[in-house]
Order: sequence, then structure tokens, then C-alpha cells
Amino acid sequence: MIAIITIIIGTIGVLATLFGLLYNRHRKLKACYEIIWKKSSSLKPYDVLGERAKKYGFHTYYYERSEDESIKEKIEKEENALVVGNPLAGKTRAIYHALINLDKPHNVIIPRLVDINPIDFLIPLRSLFGSKSILVLDDLDKFIEKQHFIYLLQEYLKRKTIIIASCRSEPEYDKLCKKLQIELSSIFDEPIKMPKISREEGEEVAKQTGKDLPTEFDGNIGSIFLPLDTMRDRFESCIPVEKGVLRAVKRLYYAGIYQEREIFSIERIKQVCLRKGIEMESYEWDEMFNGLKNKGFIEIIKKDHIWSEETYLQFVIEDDIDTLDNLNEMMAIFSNDAEALFNIGNKACHIGVIDIQKAEYMKVAIKCYEEVLTIWTLKNFRMQYASTQNNLGNAYSTLAEVEDNPVNSNRAIKTYEEALKVYTLERFPMQYATTQNNLGNAYSTLAEVEKKEKNCKEAIKAFEKALKVRTLEGFPMNYAITQNNLGIACGMLAEVENKAENCKRAKNAFKEALEVFTKKEFPQDYQDTAYNLSKLIDFCEGE
Repeated sequence: MIAIITIIIGTIGVLATLFGLLYNRHRKLKACYEIIWKKSSSLKPYDVLGERAKKYGFHTYYYERSEDESIKEKIEKEENALVVGNPLAGKTRAIYHALINLDKPHNVIIPRLVDINPIDFLIPLRSLFGSKSILVLDDLDKFIEKQHFIYLLQEYLKRKTIIIASCRSEPEYDKLCKKLQIELSSIFDEPIKMPKISREEGEEVAKQTGKDLPTEFDGNIGSIFLPLDTMRDRFESCIPVEKGVLRAVKRLYYAGIYQEREIFSIERIKQVCLRKGIEMESYEWDEMFNGLKNKGFIEIIKKDHIWSEETYLQFVIEDDIDTLDNLNEMMAIFSNDAEALFNIGNKACHIGVIDIQKAEYMKVAIKCYEEVLTIWTLKNFRMQYASTQNNLGNAYSTLAEVEDNPVNSNRAIKTYEEALKVYTLERFPMQYATTQNNLGNAYSTLAEVEKKEKNCKEAIKAFEKALKVRTLEGFPMNYAITQNNLGIACGMLAEVENKAENCKRAKNAFKEALEVFTKKEFPQDYQDTAYNLSKLIDFCEGE
């Protein structure tokens, strides 16, 4: 009897442990994914179209274009696809239409638009079995702004998952190209561009769906379904305090202070409003938000957050916002809010990558990150500390490209070294390798203006450490990038020390990079690396 009881207790213990593990895994998956796993044929409109489908409804009528067939064909050939177009061009709807009409259903995975924590990140088990999986990345230009998104991307690329993504046209597409650089060309062929439709086509769509064609129809099919003209009239009819609240939301949007897909903290809205002289009692705020909900500008998410349609924030709510001034003002308002400051810094960095005022944006980012580090310390917030230090290093490195190279490169080096106190090879190999690569680039940049021999050697050490993780077999693109960087550093060192030996090392590194950067698959990267090799050969005089 005792033996039986012991077995039962042991079995219950094992089951409880198993249940706990499964529950913990499911919790982590829910934190990372909107759709953990679903058959493409079973997708609902809101699965892909999100809050917009819930709020404005969904029309089964669909106006097909030749680009729709291109998306479907790519999926069925197990090829990746990037769909590019204007706001409201119909990119997301086209992806949804392709997915539900596949000849053979696929597993679909849709990540949430959140920062990635590599410790807790998981791949859904069911996506590893059965039919081919598809990773849907709507607004890829927004995903790349999230911390460690590249980690997620690489994990799915290793598993040869089909990736279907969308991105707005310029300037968002320009930012995407700048941020992903080589990775973009390795993942996607030429993007599929969603065109505008003619007024006659627009009239047919409006007729079929029972909508009114906007008076000033701009050719973007989505504008038929979003009542932009009506919402502009409603905004004009709002009382001043309502306009002030909506403008506060818009300012938070342009500073990057929101969660996922345009979900805003009511407390932060109130803080911006207070700065603008808008102060109300609790019940008045409730009435205000309910009124804006009834007018169609927002949806109340839980009791402390609202959702606002992105298109209204951009094209309906009028406010003369200077982006730099707004970032600086938001930084002053949220001076004690580490998360808000971190988001402002990230926004400044992403804009500054392609903006002519690069130095000014990087200075805003640097100031934000330095404020964050007074709150997110190494002792109390290790992961946040490391992420902030790495981002601060990137901002200093970018600033060094246009202003005071020695000072800013040295500052970048110090911040990367701080990040590496957390990002160790053993615990966080991917972050370790990325930070070592960044560190190597900072040393190479510094070597251009001072202590060439010393700084080149430090750069080489960093690149070699990165290559412990960035192997040809595991991460071919990252391997090639770091080998190219290593070749440049060795070539610079050859100018001042052991010319023959360092020329040989540089040549080998460039040749390793060219094993990945083939002329056919990566013409631009092939050309750049081949040019570096050619210059090196000329310098080395055939050695």
C-alpha cells in the first residue's frame, strides 16, 4: 500500500513539474507572438490586420492585382517576399489574401511588435513539424527598431522559414535598407511594389463594398475604407482640449513612446497634456477619452491604455511638429522614465541614420541613453543596462562618422566594453558577437585618425572574437560581414607593421567574405569586397 501511495505521489509530482514547464513555455510564447501557430487557411482577418479589422470591419470583396499573384507564387515556391507600398496601399490585406488562398496550407507564425529577450525567446514547437512555416512581419521597418530583432530573424532563417514582410515606401524603406544592410539583400529578392489604382478602379471598389470614394482620392486603395475626410471634419469640430489631447498622442507617436502597434499609456498622455497646460479631474479624463472613442479617434484598451489608428495620427490630426524639437521636449517631460527615454533614444537613432541632421539626432539619442543609465544600472537592470550601452555605442559610432572622430570613437569603445560585462560569450553568444563586431568597427574608425597600429590590433582582436560565434556554417552573412571588416583592419595594419604577414591575413579575410558575397546573389556586397581586395593587392604589390 505504501509503495502504491509513493508511486502515486511521485507520478503527481512529475505531472505537476511537466505542467509547470509547459505553462511557463506557453507564457513565454504568448509574450513573443500574436499567432504562435495557425494554419494559413484558418486565419481570421484580425489575426493579420489587427485592431483595424476589429474597429472598421472586414469586407470579403477583394480587388485583385497582379502583385497579389506574385506574393502567392513566392510563398508556394518557398521564397521570401517583401511587399512595399504607400500607407493604405493594401500591403497587409494583400498578404492576408495570399495566405488564405494558398493551394497547400502552411503554418503561420506572427510575432508581436516587441523587444526580444534572447533568454526567454522560443520557437513554437509545432512550427518545426508538418507543413512549411511562414513568418509574417507586417511593418518590417518597425520590427527592426526593436531590441534584438535580428536575433529572432536569424533563428528563423536558420530553420529556412518562409518570411513574408511588408514595409512602407520611402523614407521607411530607406531606413530598412540602412539598418539591415546586407541582410536585406540576402533575405529578399526585388520587393513587390503595391501600386496605386486609378480613380475608375477606385469607383468600382467603392461600389462593390458600399463605400463612398473620397473626394480627393489619392490612389491608395485603403483610403476607401478609412474615412479620412470624415475624420478630418471631426477633428476640425473638436473643442480645443480634445485637439490638445489628440496632439499629445501624436507627439508621443512621433517620439516612439508607445507599445506594440500604437498602444499609448494614458498616464503618459496626461503628462504631455500637463506640459501643454491641459489639466483635468479623473472623471473629466474619463469623459474625454470616452468622447474621443465615440468620435472614432481611439479605442480604450483595458483602463490605462488606448489604441489610436496610425493613419489618423499621421494624416488627420493636425499639429506643426518639428521632429527634433519634439524629441527634445519629450526627453524633458520623461526625464525620470527610463523606458520612455530609451524609446526616444532609439527613435532619434533610427531617424538620424538617414537624415541630413545626423549629428543632431545622435546627440539627442546619446543624451537619452546617458539619462537611462542613471536608472538602469549594471547592478539592478543588467539586460537593460547592456542593451542601452550597446545602443549608446552605436550612437557614438554614428556621430564619429561626421563629428570629432577620436572623442566619439573612444566613447563608443568604452560603452561597448560596458555592454560586454553582461554580453558574455558563454551566456549571450549572439549579443557577444554583435557587440564585438561593433567594438572592432569602433577601433577601426579610431585607427583612421590616431594610433593606427594599436587600434588596428584591438580591432582585429574584436573581430576574431566575433568570429568564434559568427561561423560560416551557422551565420554565413554575419561571418562574411565580420571577415570583410577583419580584412579592412588587417589591411590598415599592413601599412605600419609586418606588411607581408598582414597583407596575407587581409587577403584571406576578403576571400572568405567573397565565399558568401557571390557576384550573382549579392552584387553590391561582392563589388564592395572585391574592390577592397583589389586595393589591398595594389598596396601589397603582389605579396
